Amino acid sequence: MAFFNFFIGLLVYGLILTLIGLNEPLSLGWHTPLLIYTGGILAIYQIAWLRGQFDTFDPLGLFSIFAGGFFVVIPSLQIGWDLWPYIEPLTNEREYFFIWALMNAAGLSLIAYLNPLQVTPQKLPLQNQTQPLALDLQRFNIAILVMGFLCLGAFIYVLSRFGGIEGYIAAYSQLLALGRSEYDPLAGLGIPMLLADNFRGLATIAALVWFRHKPWAKSRFGLALFMLMLMPIYLTIGAGLHGSRAAVVFSLIGLVIGYHLLVKPLSRAFLLIGVVGFMFLMTILFFYKFDGINALSNIFDAQYRAAVQDARNQEALSYVLVRDIARLDIQLLAMKAYATLPLDYSWGRSYLTAPFAIVPSIFFTQPAPITLEKTNILFGPGAYQSGMSTPILLGQTGEMFVNFSYFGFLLSFVLMGLFLRWLQNFYQTRPTNDPQRLWLPVLVILPILLLIFDSNVIVMHLTRYLLLPYLLILYAQNLKLLPKV
Repeated sequence: MAFFNFFIGLLVYGLILTLIGLNEPLSLGWHTPLLIYTGGILAIYQIAWLRGQFDTFDPLGLFSIFAGGFFVVIPSLQIGWDLWPYIEPLTNEREYFFIWALMNAAGLSLIAYLNPLQVTPQKLPLQNQTQPLALDLQRFNIAILVMGFLCLGAFIYVLSRFGGIEGYIAAYSQLLALGRSEYDPLAGLGIPMLLADNFRGLATIAALVWFRHKPWAKSRFGLALFMLMLMPIYLTIGAGLHGSRAAVVFSLIGLVIGYHLLVKPLSRAFLLIGVVGFMFLMTILFFYKFDGINALSNIFDAQYRAAVQDARNQEALSYVLVRDIARLDIQLLAMKAYATLPLDYSWGRSYLTAPFAIVPSIFFTQPAPITLEKTNILFGPGAYQSGMSTPILLGQTGEMFVNFSYFGFLLSFVLMGLFLRWLQNFYQTRPTNDPQRLWLPVLVILPILLLIFDSNVIVMHLTRYLLLPYLLILYAQNLKLLPKV
């Protein structure tokens, strides 16, 4: 079965890359056969997911679907478009295209070795179980209310520093005009904002636990009603109010996965339709990110959208694909920089400093994060020390390369494969009334985030979305209600 899926994948990805090549001849090269092979490896799981061998939100299935774009389709498009936002053009660095594709092909082969495809479909229990969660509801209600008021109070404190919501939004508009290096309105407010960002996840958990058995929750429009209830919170509490696309998107993804696991199962077709909605939302938030509150009143004006894209020298959809969903360009540039510039590998330094991302700088001088290495890659040795910086993300394969060279690049795939194997087992074997499944909306997408985020951002993400839910479930779970094994 795995070989059949692999063979079909070679044909499908070969056709996709051929069609891209006919429209964008620059996309073709010696790297193309490696990309097709990579697509074949991923198709082992993609076809199994489409055939129902994996649950809709099985982490290995989701990873393979996302990875098809990340490792194969978007890189081909980016090379063909010759689009390199905010970095030097890499059009003529064909040897690094080949090396990058070769390393990914080898790494994904290691993941396939560590996660052999099971021939028989997984007989998963129905996710829309009717039995109560193994929770002490009194402890749960008290804990989530206390945590919720703490997080909401932290955000009210932040707003008070700006004189209310209008002042907060005005400060963000000023940030867009001046740049973060000149004006950072949230400087010194890291801990209150981290607490405020936890409110979105706690609100999602509360809604799912309190309303999952209501008739309207399981109706045809149940998920839409949950979204209608929670979207104002996602858009106004914490980072969502100052234009963070991640804050809104990750909250929505968590809601959808939680709804699937605890209320009513969602089909694969729904997920694929949701991807289209995701791209639409990311495109809207692209304009808000770059033009603040003014974007919301002009988003449907074609001339306005064209003006913003011309001013930023970016087309919204291509920018979202290349900068938000893929990491080809910065990883290619890293390979070139370490081959041609006097840069030293970090040997784990960025991972040792990552936990300090959540420690307030008032306590001690913060060690330089992975931004040090990225800035020196982009602008040359010593650039970070001279005061320059960049927000562009390497992703974990890129960060492991910066720390441990090509060995680290491959090691990142081994660690990813082991994590996927553990996570898939957790997803498939937890009893349907186990409250620890409330961690899954965050954990299921973590392998995808590891592809696109740096270690310090991962630490921040887990603190925002998992820390309080983790403590909440540990405190409120009632293990006596779980089935005996």
